[in-house]
Amino acid sequence: MDGKALKSVSLEIDTASLFTQFDMLTTHLKSPDFFEVRRFPTAKFESTKIESGSGGNVITGKLTLHGVTKEVIFPAKVEVTDAGLKLVSEFTINRLEFGINYDPKKVEDKVALTVVVGEKS
Repeated sequence: MDGKALKSVSLEIDTASLFTQFDMLTTHLKSPDFFEVRRFPTAKFESTKIESGSGGNVITGKLTLHGVTKEVIFPAKVEVTDAGLKLVSEFTINRLEFGINYDPKKVEDKVALTVVVGEKS
């Protein structure tokens, strides 16, 4: 942060922390069919560019997921409060590009992600 402008974002995500509202689905997503959390216990993101606009920020960076690194671009709302920084974003990735190949005939290639940094859920 530089004053109230976001300059960079770097984070590491514990893949075992992913969850859905369905316990069986959560367990399956953590298995070798999808995220392989034992083999790939973390996902990482490092920004390479942040552009500010009236509707929020557009963040470009390198996402490492399932052992594969790809450039991603996503919108984000960033709020600076006395308690710190809060970043919220919703975007999609193509899971096949990250080597998550489980049954493409039954599971959509595009996966919606919701990212919240700076707030406990």
